[in-house]
Amino acid sequence: MAQNTLIVDCGSTKSNWAFVSPEETVYIQSRGFNPLNENIEYKHEVLKDWKAKLSHYSPYQIFYFGAGCINSSTDQIVKDLLHAIFPNTKNISVKSDLNLAIEADRSHGPKIVGILGTGSNTCVVENDLVIDQIPSLGVLYGDFGSGYVLGKSIIQALFNRTCPEILRTKILCDKTLEEFRQDLFLQPDPKSFVAGLVVHLSSCLHEKTVQELIDHHFEDFFKQLIVPYQRKLPLFLYGSIAHFFDRNIKEKGLTLGFPTVSCFKDPLESWIKNRL
Repeated sequence: MAQNTLIVDCGSTKSNWAFVSPEETVYIQSRGFNPLNENIEYKHEVLKDWKAKLSHYSPYQIFYFGAGCINSSTDQIVKDLLHAIFPNTKNISVKSDLNLAIEADRSHGPKIVGILGTGSNTCVVENDLVIDQIPSLGVLYGDFGSGYVLGKSIIQALFNRTCPEILRTKILCDKTLEEFRQDLFLQPDPKSFVAGLVVHLSSCLHEKTVQELIDHHFEDFFKQLIVPYQRKLPLFLYGSIAHFFDRNIKEKGLTLGFPTVSCFKDPLESWIKNRL
C-alpha cells in the first residue's frame, strides 16, 4: 500500500474508520451519519465529532461506504463533510453501505447480501455485481429487520402495556411514560435514538413477550427482503443487529428454507484484506 488510505463504514448510528498507511492500520469509531437526515444541528454535531477524531490524519484517498448514500445529491452531502475535514484530499469515493458488504467477500458465486444495522438493505450478488435488488424504502416505508424497526416495536410494546417490567424499567430509567413520550419527539436524530433502545433487550431475552417480538421482527425481514427473490442462496448479513441476533436470524432462516446464513458485525477488515 503506497498511499495513505481512509476507509469508512458509516451507519446512521455509528461509523467505523480505518486509516491504512504503509506502517500501520489504525481503527477509529465515531458518530454515524445519514445524509437523508436534513436536521442542521445533527449535521453540525457529526462534523464536530469527526473533526475532533480524524482531522490529524492526512489521507491521500478516501473510500466512504454509508447509509443513505443513494444518489448523487446524498453523495455530495457526504463529500462536502469530508472536504471540510480533509481539504487536501482529492480522491474521495462515496458508495452505499451495501457496497462495502458486497465488496468485503470475494466469493464469486451467487449469494444474497444484506445490511442489518440501524437500517436495512439487501440484494442478490454474483461476481461482485448486483443482479437483483428489492428497493430500500427507508425509514418511513421499509427497513424491515433493522434496529430502527425493532426499536419501534419496543416503543409500541411500552405504550401498549405488553412490555415486561424489566424492559420497561431499563427504557424509562427514572422518567415517567409521558416524559419519555415527549423526549421521542425532541430527538435531533430520532432514527438512531429509537434503534439504540434495542440494547436493552439483552437483559430480558428470556421473557416470552420479548422472544415473540424478536421472532416476528425477523420473520418480517425474511418475508419482505429475502423470500421475494425466490432464490434459495447463501445469505451474508452484516451489521450490529445481524451480529447480536445471529442465533435468532439463523433459526428463522432455517424455518423458511435458508439453511446457510452467515452473520458478521463489521465488513471493514475483510474489505481491507481483500481490496487493498
